[in-house]
Amino acid sequence: MSNLFIFFIGQLFSGFAFELFHSATAFYILTSTGSPLKFSLAYALDNLPKMLFLQIAGYVTDKFDRKKLFVLIDLFQASFLFFVFYILSFHEVSVNTLLLLTFVAGSFKAFTYPATKAIVPMLAKDKKRMKASSFEISNDKIARTLAPSVAILVFAKFGLKASVLTTAVIYVVASVVKMFLVVDYIEVKKESLKETVANGFKSLFKNKLIVFAWINSVVSQFIFHPFLTQVIPNVLKEFSKGVELNSFLKFIVKSLGGNFEDVYLSLSALISLASTAGVIASLLYLQNNKRNVDWKRGMKISTMLLMPSSLAISLSIIYLTSIGSGSAASLALILFPINAIFYFMLNTYTVFFTFFYQEEVPKQNMGRFVANLMTIFMFVKMLGHLFYGWMLSRGFALPVIVLISASLIKWIIFRMFERELNTQ
Repeated sequence: MSNLFIFFIGQLFSGFAFELFHSATAFYILTSTGSPLKFSLAYALDNLPKMLFLQIAGYVTDKFDRKKLFVLIDLFQASFLFFVFYILSFHEVSVNTLLLLTFVAGSFKAFTYPATKAIVPMLAKDKKRMKASSFEISNDKIARTLAPSVAILVFAKFGLKASVLTTAVIYVVASVVKMFLVVDYIEVKKESLKETVANGFKSLFKNKLIVFAWINSVVSQFIFHPFLTQVIPNVLKEFSKGVELNSFLKFIVKSLGGNFEDVYLSLSALISLASTAGVIASLLYLQNNKRNVDWKRGMKISTMLLMPSSLAISLSIIYLTSIGSGSAASLALILFPINAIFYFMLNTYTVFFTFFYQEEVPKQNMGRFVANLMTIFMFVKMLGHLFYGWMLSRGFALPVIVLISASLIKWIIFRMFERELNTQ
């Protein structure tokens, strides 16, 4: 087995395990409380600890054996989730306690980001770096989009405890797979935590190109990702009451573990599967065309095509909310292909963006650069989830307007990036 394949499988399992626990907990909270704000809070409390601990994580990543850290993180997460399973088995757990457990799980996850990003350039030569980057980015998004579907299936059929236990076992499997990685040791300069953080922020502002590139990604983290995880499930929940399903959708609901009272869970799972399909299609495209792909052109096309995708999603939701209940099933079918295209573009842009900054940042500084970048991402993503929770408590019109506006902003930022690139 190649080093890259071991990395892909191990990190796919690891990312899937985290998203499985997180999605099952969030949907349990939404189903039991019916509160969009508490649903958004579950996602926000996943991102808050990442923001708080990423600086330490980046420092640790650049100072210690990256392979050992890569394996130990999964073992620690598995141990924590076995503990959570024990608590759920013998105690009544409130929503507030679940939110606290989500926060702790996010603390472990904080160490995953810099360790993963920093290890990628060590696994592949420069000619294979696009392949390695596409694996790393895609398996994270495959996990993020596929896990909600599986979480809904396990949660609907067996409950929250089974979801937690499944997650813990997957983490153990991931750590075993990662033990077979071969990673070269990199000598690093001795620096204090303060110097590490300062140098990490300096690398973020190395030149205008890299600033424009990551600001473009910040818009995605603040608007796009929270929109897909917050708005769509809440719209489906609101407009699926009393919905009549055709035989095809009844088969899907039954297959995905849902019942006809909480049909929105299965419809959400269906759309989540579309997201996974888009990510996989992006991965296959990048792998089949890695020798002919121009990352500059790829960033441009993927950014540009997000605009019609965002408009199509927005118009579909406007159509549903304007004609009233009974059409959530139709919305799910309409959004399936749109969401696949949307995630194809998001994933493609992220891969090209990652390839770009790996050329700009030295390998020995990658952990601290990623820690600072992800700190910004987690902060804006946390704000995005809370922002949508607030907007959704006031209806669906404002989130739709924000999504369309964000796609236009991303295009403007990219044009600034492109102009700066042409001057060099």
